[in-house]
Amino acid sequence: FLGEMFRSRTRAADYQVKLFGGGNMFAHTAKHERHPSISETNVEYGRAAIAQCGFRCSAEDLGGDGHRNVILDLWNGDVWVRRANLSPAPVGSAR
Repeated sequence: FLGEMFRSRTRAADYQVKLFGGGNMFAHTAKHERHPSISETNVEYGRAAIAQCGFRCSAEDLGGDGHRNVILDLWNGDVWVRRANLSPAPVGSAR
């Protein structure tokens, strides 16, 4: 992407960046850990990578428990997000 920006002579300020994701998919097993979870690390890296390339984030929905469904309208840049929070499965049942 950065190569295409250079070739097209555009700047980071010409783009709109929105970040989504980084949900903890294993929240029911990781609550007792003291070190950052993979999802927290991914959120930190995503923010840092965007900033390092000179982009500014105009919207974000990051972290938490569970996954997201994201719909992006490429024509106008609108984004809809639906969060699906995880709940622990009852003992002895399959998900």
